[in-house]
Amino acid sequence: MRFLTVFIYTLLIYTNYSYSYQEDKNLSTIEGYVYDLETNAPLIGASVYISNSLLGCGSDKDGSYKIHNIPPGIYHLVASYVGYELKTQKIVVEANESYERKIYLKQKVHELEEVVISGELPKDWKKNLKKFTEEFLGVSKNANLCKIVNPEVLSFQYDKNSGTFKANAEDMIKIENRALGYMLQVSLIEFTMREGLIKFKIEPQFKELEPKNDKEYDSWTERRYETYRGSIRHFLSSLIRHELNDSGFEIERTDAPPPDDYFSFDATEDSLFVYNKDHDHFELNFEGFLKVSFLPGKSVSISRPYIHEFYNKSSEAFKNKRIQIPTSGIIIKDHPVLFSYNGFLYDSYKIDQYGTWSLYRIADFLPLEYLPDRN
Repeated sequence: MRFLTVFIYTLLIYTNYSYSYQEDKNLSTIEGYVYDLETNAPLIGASVYISNSLLGCGSDKDGSYKIHNIPPGIYHLVASYVGYELKTQKIVVEANESYERKIYLKQKVHELEEVVISGELPKDWKKNLKKFTEEFLGVSKNANLCKIVNPEVLSFQYDKNSGTFKANAEDMIKIENRALGYMLQVSLIEFTMREGLIKFKIEPQFKELEPKNDKEYDSWTERRYETYRGSIRHFLSSLIRHELNDSGFEIERTDAPPPDDYFSFDATEDSLFVYNKDHDHFELNFEGFLKVSFLPGKSVSISRPYIHEFYNKSSEAFKNKRIQIPTSGIIIKDHPVLFSYNGFLYDSYKIDQYGTWSLYRIADFLPLEYLPDRN
């Protein structure tokens, strides 16, 4: 049986990052109000943020919010409030502009489940929490220093007939990542496991943690770079700059993922993507299966759970594994697949990721603002 992991986390969006975030002349503002959809009453303390970034704020006593220092691009503006449905809207941001967006949130309607649910007892809840935590945070080295601060917002459902495990969250999940130095607030839209298929959709917000000392700050700097290296974001960024070889990536295009019989095709950087100058973004543009190996040196020792096989099993199956060469793969399900200069996938749900990249979880996520020192 082939195991597949589908990640549908909303990432920030095809925009040119050749400039610095410090160039204030390029930065813009989004402001507005958050209201109850039925009563038009202002909502105080609603979380409004740019998905997968450090940019966000809470709404004031009159429901107002204002997000500063937004670079040009196309983003998901997210609003979250306890007891209300999550609201997400796409917004195009030009340089040095101000935008006004009123946000109306709808109260959640709680309906009885139509399937037989188990896992309601505290003992079962703790067991389900452990399962969810390992699959959601991952089992990487980073995950060891990552924890869910408010697990009480989570509830779990298990349908014995279909073998489907689901997780829901009444509020944003707060995750402290002391491996990378971030506090995440995650709006969980979907989390489903069934027969090896793991699928989750989230809208995350990042905040910088305060380091305890210089040693911890230096550790965060090292771990962030280590996490970035070999990631799909590193790969895509290197691809458009024609730096795959220098970065340590090797590519091979085939008809199908191993272990199926397949014929290998030559793959060049230019054959894998196209640039759309009208919208200033890039598109992955290949057929079949793209195999990507990361070889940053002749001798590689990786402490994350890497795998050679292109079967995306759950994290538990690869816990404490040590394999020398991280190997990943991509199949495009639906063209076009858009990504930014910074390597951020806009339509991540349009691809299936295999191997190493399929095991990346929340503990390995970096915000949009992270840019490694290219020197």
